[in-house]
Amino acid sequence: HRCERGHVLREEVRPANYCDVCEGQGTDFCCPEGCDFDMCASCYALPPAQAWHRCNKGHRLVGSPQPANFCDTCTEPGTAFTCSQGCEFDMCQQCFDHGPGGQAGGPPPQEPVPPPARAAGAGDGASNDFCEVCQKPGRLLLCESCPRAFHVRCIERWVDSESLA
Repeated sequence: HRCERGHVLREEVRPANYCDVCEGQGTDFCCPEGCDFDMCASCYALPPAQAWHRCNKGHRLVGSPQPANFCDTCTEPGTAFTCSQGCEFDMCQQCFDHGPGGQAGGPPPQEPVPPPARAAGAGDGASNDFCEVCQKPGRLLLCESCPRAFHVRCIERWVDSESLA
């Protein structure tokens, strides 16, 4: 394993330091080049790709079980990790361990094909409890003028900003 600057970590127990991956106290590895980077044995035991999972803004994920939240990768309920910087990105244990689709080393997930949008104002005035794009529940942004709701990542990927006005 390497620190964020690419230096190879060395074994050195530091019980008062905090892991730069999971933010837990007590570390077993550090950067010998003075980067002030520490890692605990649990994070060191993870494959390097898992130790560096990031949210959609590039921040590290930390363990934080949230049974009521939805995974921002697969949209399933129940998450085990959240963004270390509080940007409301959550990931379930399955996606953390194996990536989207649950297969370690498998191909990346295919981009969903968005369904045709319904006309604004359709429905009974109540907001949908699923995303207009992927048709899944989760943390949704609700439209103020129609019943449509969206995941942030689905809006960013599929919805033209002019069509939301």
